[in-house]
Amino acid sequence: MRCLGQAEVLSKKVRAAYQRAKVRDLHDLYVFSTKVLDRHLLRRLVVLKLWQVGDPFDPATLFHRLEETDYSWEDLKRLLRNTENIDPVNILKQCVACYSFLAEMTDEERALAADAKTHKREKLWETLTESCRAKHGPGEFE
Repeated sequence: MRCLGQAEVLSKKVRAAYQRAKVRDLHDLYVFSTKVLDRHLLRRLVVLKLWQVGDPFDPATLFHRLEETDYSWEDLKRLLRNTENIDPVNILKQCVACYSFLAEMTDEERALAADAKTHKREKLWETLTESCRAKHGPGEFE
Protein backbone atom coordinates (compact mmCIF):
# COMPACT_ATOMS: atom_id res chain seq x y z
CA MET A 1 0.00 0.00 0.00
CA ARG A 2 1.41 3.37 -1.00
CA CYS A 3 1.12 6.27 1.36
CA LEU A 4 2.71 9.65 1.85
CA GLY A 5 5.84 9.79 3.95
CA GLN A 6 6.11 11.77 7.15
CA ALA A 7 7.95 14.69 5.52
CA GLU A 8 5.37 14.84 2.74
CA VAL A 9 2.44 14.95 5.17
CA LEU A 10 4.13 17.46 7.43
CA SER A 11 5.09 19.75 4.54
CA LYS A 12 1.40 19.92 3.63
CA LYS A 13 0.62 20.89 7.24
CA VAL A 14 3.25 23.63 7.21
CA ARG A 15 1.84 24.92 3.93
CA ALA A 16 -1.66 24.89 5.40
CA ALA A 17 -0.51 26.77 8.51
CA TYR A 18 1.24 29.28 6.25
CA GLN A 19 -1.82 29.91 4.09
CA ARG A 20 -4.71 29.76 6.56
CA ALA A 21 -5.39 30.20 10.26
CA LYS A 22 -6.87 26.90 11.42
CA VAL A 23 -6.16 25.68 14.92
CA ARG A 24 -6.20 22.07 13.71
CA ASP A 25 -3.14 22.77 11.52
CA LEU A 26 -1.30 24.25 14.47
CA HIS A 27 -2.23 21.27 16.63
CA ASP A 28 -0.98 18.82 13.99
CA LEU A 29 2.33 20.70 13.81
CA TYR A 30 2.50 20.48 17.59
CA VAL A 31 1.93 16.72 17.55
CA PHE A 32 4.66 16.25 14.94
CA SER A 33 7.03 18.50 16.91
CA THR A 34 7.85 15.59 19.21
CA LYS A 35 8.92 13.34 16.31
CA VAL A 36 12.31 12.97 14.67
CA LEU A 37 12.20 15.01 11.48
CA ASP A 38 14.33 15.11 8.36
CA ARG A 39 14.70 18.87 8.59
CA HIS A 40 16.43 19.40 5.27
CA LEU A 41 13.83 17.38 3.37
CA LEU A 42 10.91 19.02 5.16
CA ARG A 43 12.16 22.55 4.53
CA ARG A 44 12.78 21.81 0.87
CA LEU A 45 9.32 20.25 0.43
CA VAL A 46 7.68 23.31 2.03
CA VAL A 47 9.48 25.63 -0.41
CA LEU A 48 8.52 23.40 -3.36
CA LYS A 49 4.87 23.10 -2.36
CA LEU A 50 4.43 26.83 -1.87
CA TRP A 51 6.23 27.53 -5.16
CA GLN A 52 3.75 25.26 -6.92
CA VAL A 53 0.84 27.43 -5.76
CA GLY A 54 2.64 30.71 -6.43
CA ASP A 55 3.19 31.61 -2.79
CA PRO A 56 6.76 32.55 -1.82
CA PHE A 57 7.79 30.89 1.43
CA ASP A 58 9.07 33.30 4.06
CA PRO A 59 9.82 31.65 7.41
CA ALA A 60 9.44 34.96 9.29
CA THR A 61 5.91 35.25 7.90
CA LEU A 62 5.12 31.72 9.05
CA PHE A 63 6.30 32.38 12.60
CA HIS A 64 4.51 35.74 12.71
CA ARG A 65 1.26 34.09 11.60
CA LEU A 66 1.64 31.28 14.13
CA GLU A 67 2.24 33.69 17.00
CA GLU A 68 -0.22 36.42 16.05
CA THR A 69 -3.24 34.43 14.89
CA ASP A 70 -6.22 34.46 17.20
CA TYR A 71 -6.92 30.73 17.08
CA SER A 72 -10.27 29.26 18.03
CA TRP A 73 -9.12 26.98 20.83
CA GLU A 74 -12.72 25.92 21.46
CA ASP A 75 -12.78 24.40 17.96
CA LEU A 76 -9.76 22.34 18.90
CA LYS A 77 -11.41 21.11 22.08
CA ARG A 78 -14.25 19.72 19.97
CA LEU A 79 -11.76 17.69 17.93
CA LEU A 80 -9.85 16.17 20.84
CA ARG A 81 -10.69 13.81 23.67
CA ASN A 82 -12.01 15.41 26.83
CA THR A 83 -8.96 14.13 28.67
CA GLU A 84 -6.48 16.00 26.45
CA ASN A 85 -5.24 19.22 27.97
CA ILE A 86 -4.84 22.20 25.67
CA ASP A 87 -2.16 24.68 26.64
CA PRO A 88 -2.13 27.38 23.90
CA VAL A 89 1.04 29.07 25.17
CA ASN A 90 2.96 25.80 25.22
CA ILE A 91 1.62 24.69 21.83
CA LEU A 92 2.73 27.92 20.18
CA LYS A 93 6.09 27.96 21.96
CA GLN A 94 6.79 24.33 21.02
CA CYS A 95 5.86 24.88 17.35
CA VAL A 96 8.00 27.98 16.93
CA ALA A 97 10.96 26.29 18.63
CA CYS A 98 10.62 23.00 16.76
CA TYR A 99 10.21 24.50 13.30
CA SER A 100 12.78 27.29 13.66
CA PHE A 101 15.04 25.31 11.29
CA LEU A 102 12.72 26.32 8.44
CA ALA A 103 14.51 29.68 8.49
CA GLU A 104 17.80 27.97 7.57
CA MET A 105 17.04 27.94 3.86
CA THR A 106 19.77 27.18 1.35
CA ASP A 107 20.60 29.70 -1.38
CA GLU A 108 18.73 27.50 -3.87
CA GLU A 109 15.64 27.35 -1.66
CA ARG A 110 15.69 31.14 -1.20
CA ALA A 111 16.02 31.61 -4.96
CA LEU A 112 13.08 29.32 -5.65
CA ALA A 113 10.93 30.95 -2.97
CA ALA A 114 11.66 34.36 -4.52
CA ASP A 115 10.52 32.98 -7.89
CA ALA A 116 7.17 31.64 -6.64
CA LYS A 117 5.04 34.31 -8.29
CA THR A 118 6.76 34.31 -11.71
CA HIS A 119 7.77 30.64 -12.09
CA LYS A 120 10.76 31.56 -14.24
CA ARG A 121 13.05 29.14 -12.39
CA GLU A 122 11.29 25.89 -13.37
CA LYS A 123 14.63 24.16 -13.94
CA LEU A 124 15.61 24.94 -10.34
CA TRP A 125 12.24 23.55 -9.18
CA GLU A 126 12.99 20.35 -11.10
CA THR A 127 16.48 20.10 -9.57
CA LEU A 128 15.18 20.56 -6.02
CA THR A 129 12.32 18.16 -6.66
CA GLU A 130 14.77 15.54 -7.91
CA SER A 131 16.84 15.98 -4.75
CA CYS A 132 13.72 15.15 -2.72
CA ARG A 133 13.02 12.06 -4.82
CA ALA A 134 16.58 10.90 -4.30
CA LYS A 135 16.21 11.42 -0.56
CA HIS A 136 12.87 9.71 0.05
CA GLY A 137 11.83 8.01 -3.17
CA PRO A 138 8.93 8.67 -5.52
CA GLY A 139 6.00 10.56 -4.15
CA GLU A 140 3.57 13.12 -5.37
CA PHE A 141 6.34 14.85 -7.31
CA GLU A 142 6.39 12.14 -9.96
